Amino acid sequence: MCYAQVAVAVVSALASASVPILQAQGQAQADKANARAALYEGYSQEAQARREGRSALANQVASLSTRGVSLQNGSPLDLLAETARSNELNQLQIRANAQNQSDVYRAQASAALKQGWYGAAGSLLSQGSKMMQLGNFGGGSPMGGGDGSSAAASAAGASAAGSAASGAAASSAAADAGMGAEIGGLY
Repeated sequence: MCYAQVAVAVVSALASASVPILQAQGQAQADKANARAALYEGYSQEAQARREGRSALANQVASLSTRGVSLQNGSPLDLLAETARSNELNQLQIRANAQNQSDVYRAQASAALKQGWYGAAGSLLSQGSKMMQLGNFGGGSPMGGGDGSSAAASAAGASAAGSAASGAAASSAAADAGMGAEIGGLY
């Protein structure tokens, strides 16, 4: 395989490796936008709950006042205090739910980015394996020569590393092993 073919193969490998990264970045941007939207929706729901809670409390005060009940102490005051506490807890729960939903979207964005990088690593390893199989790398120079016996061993190692790259945790270890075999064979 000549240097021009190697260059074309490398450019092709890099182009195909960029696809999962670009897709992951798009998904991460969408997830981050969803996270912001979840927070804004939560703030809106919390404000609505606050308005409804104040209205309910005002209705209770008006109802008790029209009956001539003293609101200075005793059970009516306890009732109003309990209504206010219940309203506040409802608002806090709405806020917590919105924050939790936002956190879920942010975690999905982070996972999407990681998956994109793992996909790119797998693609590069797969392309490297194909280049090893086609190009007689490892046993001689890229221009030919050598008996090719170590090329088959390197290709098998790179192929095994490429298939291991589909697993997220194994990807970086496989990349180190596969790239070490390739670099060692080129020099």
